[in-house]
Order: sequence, then structure tokens, then C-alpha cells
Amino acid sequence: MVLPEVFWPAVEAVLQVSKELAKRSKTVDDIKDVAIRTQEAAMEIINKQGPLHNAADRDHRMQYMVAVVLIKGAMVDTVDYQDDSSYAQSKQVFDLRAKIKLYKDPEIIREYPDLEIRSATNVLKSV
Repeated sequence: MVLPEVFWPAVEAVLQVSKELAKRSKTVDDIKDVAIRTQEAAMEIINKQGPLHNAADRDHRMQYMVAVVLIKGAMVDTVDYQDDSSYAQSKQVFDLRAKIKLYKDPEIIREYPDLEIRSATNVLKSV
């Protein structure tokens, strides 16, 4: 069995939300909040708060990744984390990040370490 190296279920879900926004002639400015239910590892590793000083800060922030995908309408690329990226100092990204919250989900936490399930599940709700 071949398994993907990286699981980004929340970011992949946001890509679908981005497409749905476009279909409805809506923009990220219409989003009131985004709630992501996840496991403890995500809460510890990529739910950091505060300013984003460099690429390492940006690639370890779920809120940054989700905001960029919503704005861009495409998966985040390595260049999107760089200091010279148009997203790095974007007010739109900053404002959207403030609307994105991560929450621990007991079921996801229980399934995360189970090798039979191999769940890196996230649940996304956008309003």
C-alpha cells in the first residue's frame, strides 16, 4: 500500500469551499468564520498564534494555509510561504486568519494514532 506523504484534509476541504464561493459569486470577505475540528497534533504544531515573521512561521500556521487557499482558489505552493509572496504581508490574509479557529475533536483525537485507521481527519465549517 502506498500512502501519501502529507495529509492536508482541512486545506483540501477549503479548496472545495473556495470553489463553492466562486459558484455563488461570493468572496472571502463574505466569510464570517471558519471552524476546523482537528486532533491534538495539529493543535500543537500548526495552531500557532501571533505575527508571521518568516516562511517557517507561515508554513506552520493552519490559519495561514487555509486563508491563502480561500483567497487563491488553489492549493498553497511553496512560494506562497516566502517573504516576497503577495500573501505574506496581505491584509486580506491577516483579516481572514482572525476568523479561522481550530478546535480539538475527541473522535478525531481517538482515531489519529490508530494505525488501522491512519486518520488525519479535520472537519471544516465555514459560515
